[in-house]
Amino acid sequence: MQPDQSFQPVPPATTPSAKMTSRKKLGLWLVIAPTALLIAAAIIFVISGLVTPTAPASGTTLFNNPTPFASILNILGYLMNIIAFITWLPGLIIGIVLLATPKK
Repeated sequence: MQPDQSFQPVPPATTPSAKMTSRKKLGLWLVIAPTALLIAAAIIFVISGLVTPTAPASGTTLFNNPTPFASILNILGYLMNIIAFITWLPGLIIGIVLLATPKK
């Protein structure tokens, strides 16, 4: 028997260009950065709660910690949460659109 002459080897897959466009970079940043900021804010709150002892207070407030370091960590955590909350959904939508649409 002779081998099938109609068999053609599959050409190698084309490799994408090694350089990432600025459009793709911006899309990835818009998708990843707000979520990473939210995770970093949660880590700051955990560190603030574990490292700094809290004194018993009559009410629960932002500034019931005995050290200024803990208060600064709490304020930083709240600001990071606000920024992450405001930018998460728009960043996700715009980032997906930038990643999904081809460059003109």
